[in-house]
This record gives sequence, C-alpha cells and structure tokens, in this order.
Amino acid sequence: MDRARAAMPIGRKFHLSYSVSDAMRRMHRFDFSPQVPARQVAERDERAVTV
Repeated sequence: MDRARAAMPIGRKFHLSYSVSDAMRRMHRFDFSPQVPARQVAERDERAVTV
C-alpha cells in the first residue's frame, strides 16, 4: 500500500495535515489495516483503470 495515498484522504476529510508516518500510526491505533485484494477480478477493464 502506498502510504502517501492513505494519508491524503485523511487530511482532506478532517482538514488536517499529517505526515505519512503519523497517519499510519493513527490508523494502526484504531485497528485499521491496509487491505489488498487477494486476486484480480475477471471483469476488470484495464483501459478504464488506467484513465
């Protein structure tokens, strides 16, 4: 998981500025964890994803 991508929505939602490490620390404190799909779906449209 790209940690910077996880920190950006937190800042936007709460109008705060967190460093990437601080955002990750706060997420772990509340038992949030990065979730990565186990496999790629068969119906995925690669062209729509890259746009």
